[in-house]
Amino acid sequence: MAEISKGYKIALVVFGAIGLLYAVLYLILTDFYYTMVYNMAVPTPYYDPGVARGVGIALLCLGIFNILAAIRAEGENIRIYLEFGILWLIVTLITSIINLFTLEVASNLSYMLNFWIATAILIVMVVVSVYFYLKEIK
Repeated sequence: MAEISKGYKIALVVFGAIGLLYAVLYLILTDFYYTMVYNMAVPTPYYDPGVARGVGIALLCLGIFNILAAIRAEGENIRIYLEFGILWLIVTLITSIINLFTLEVASNLSYMLNFWIATAILIVMVVVSVYFYLKEIK
């Protein structure tokens, strides 16, 4: 793997920006985000600001690392990170789909809207990441 392609660099920066956006929602605007997504007027057992902020920290780190990977762009040096990022996206997608079968959240309209938007973003990110990764390792 030599230097990664311009398309992959752009994808990494875009994914980094998405990660940073969600990091702000989970880390800084936690109460606002949960009120918006879960319609907190109805009490939910899923609201734990500590866990949400932990997710925000993970997304912040992933967003920063995506941007650093695009800047450094040496394939062999960032290969393990790229593999980690793809695996993280796939596991997140699977976990989100499994969570869909929880009746309490599946019956919440605002949650479902957020779920489908986030799932669509994840699917696009997985497809683009795998495409560029496979293209780069050839």
